[in-house]
Amino acid sequence: MIALCDSDGRRKLASFNQLSFGDYQRVLSNQEQWDKLGWPLDRKSFTDCLNELREVRNELMHFNDKDKAGEAAIPMLRNMIDLLREHAG
Repeated sequence: MIALCDSDGRRKLASFNQLSFGDYQRVLSNQEQWDKLGWPLDRKSFTDCLNELREVRNELMHFNDKDKAGEAAIPMLRNMIDLLREHAG
């Protein structure tokens, strides 16, 4: 799985703790890795949602456009948390 995120070894990833949000997207966008989860969810919809959350996260962490991190983001974050709790155990 780490090979998907560091195929040339330049990042020297050694553990999952070193993965970025974008790395999680890359892994979950891979059909083979997605199938291993066995989730009854649409992979494309899930990764699209992850991309939206990544944008919100980046806006917050980099103090850019606060509009993306506004009140509309709260239900989106809660929905993702609920979804992960339901399917990830």
